[in-house]
Amino acid sequence: MPRLIAYAVSSLAIATPGIVLGQNAQDVPPPSASVQTDRDAAPDRQPPTAPAAAEVPDASGDTDWDYINTLGHKGWATPFPKMSDTALRDVGGVRSALADVGIGFLGLSKNTVQYNVRDYNGPAKYNGKNPTYSTGIQSLFLTFDTGKLGVKDGQIFLTLAAITNGLSVVNGPRYARIGGLGYYQKLANGAVEIKAGYFDNAQEYVGTAIAGSLASGTLGPQARIPVQLGFGYNGVGTPAINIRLNGKNGLYTKFGVQRAVPPGGATSEIAFNDTGLRFSVRDAKALFVDEIGINQPATATSKSSWFRAGGIYNTTRYRNYRKGGTSENWGVYAAFDQQLTQPDGDAPAKGIYVGGSANYAPPQQNLFSQYYEGRVYGIGLIPGRPSDLASFVATYNSISRSAREVLQPGRATEPYTITGTASYSYHFAPGFYVQPGLGFAIKPAYYPKAPVALNAYLSIALLL
Repeated sequence: MPRLIAYAVSSLAIATPGIVLGQNAQDVPPPSASVQTDRDAAPDRQPPTAPAAAEVPDASGDTDWDYINTLGHKGWATPFPKMSDTALRDVGGVRSALADVGIGFLGLSKNTVQYNVRDYNGPAKYNGKNPTYSTGIQSLFLTFDTGKLGVKDGQIFLTLAAITNGLSVVNGPRYARIGGLGYYQKLANGAVEIKAGYFDNAQEYVGTAIAGSLASGTLGPQARIPVQLGFGYNGVGTPAINIRLNGKNGLYTKFGVQRAVPPGGATSEIAFNDTGLRFSVRDAKALFVDEIGINQPATATSKSSWFRAGGIYNTTRYRNYRKGGTSENWGVYAAFDQQLTQPDGDAPAKGIYVGGSANYAPPQQNLFSQYYEGRVYGIGLIPGRPSDLASFVATYNSISRSAREVLQPGRATEPYTITGTASYSYHFAPGFYVQPGLGFAIKPAYYPKAPVALNAYLSIALLL
């Protein structure tokens, strides 16, 4: 398909969440249906925020939390956590003193372990076969409000990230680097948003965190396709520019250009760019993305809803498993989240939600070609616990026959993976979330074949 036609198609169509596990590379490890990806959440912005962002009461005292909370990292698809919901809050007046000169900071430590409680004597090719430290994200977000210099609605940002895990053959490399560095500017009273620099586009599009929560909305399997197509993720930022236009009634469109993460994902990127600041990397070219949506947050008189669809076109050359040689790559996505109940008008985000997602990428260039997800979740379902989150997520991943025949020739492989994950995030204290979960995975690895897994999860998030 000619480049312009392919991009036009990808800009109009559909799909959702992206995950860690390499891009469509020649050396892609056996996939883990129970591989879990943590996404960093997102900023406060004037135009619509994530529809289901949990409400967290601000800390008490004389601290100006209204202003301090505006210093969160801006431009992401879902709201950045409130500084008032952190373990440190304003101890010693440090946050207030820094805010007086326009500086904001937030530390994140998010760690997840999982274990397949069913006996299985095969090789450890997926998370949970043995007790597995599957994901660890340690990040520091720093921002500066350029309003202190007379430039209203602007922000300079810096993110430092360290990624750890206990099974690198599945979860990818362990690394520490600059995850983001750049500038954000709001124009025309929020009608236009521009962001440029080095950053992670998995935070900017699609909206993968359940209920828009960095701390509690990321447990369980998520789609790999946007990451497979070259999106940055988990502190793997690349040079990029995004422009978002916000219309009436939550209507928006967002277009971006980034230098793609090369085929092979973080492993390939880190090998050539360990600091995170190289502009160009071998075998990585321009990636284009466009998203259109309607995002209407909950109010006292209306329920939350968020519908979005987009396309990704990557000019990087990927291995063509069907025809040989290499081809440019593309994919489409769509997702929705809709609030069904609203029991408390004073806390409009509380209630039960449903959502769904779909991704597609051509099977001749991609190991994972289709992804479908259904989700049901509730915010603040238990009286007195307004920011707890209960969820159930079911997924289906289709694995390309062409890719399987090339990557594992003559071997018996699995054509798909089905998963289901139930979890409950308990907001234990300011900035402290504990999230146990239980999930099953049918065909948890495409090779070697493995029996149904029953995984117990425990995720702990600390915001500082």
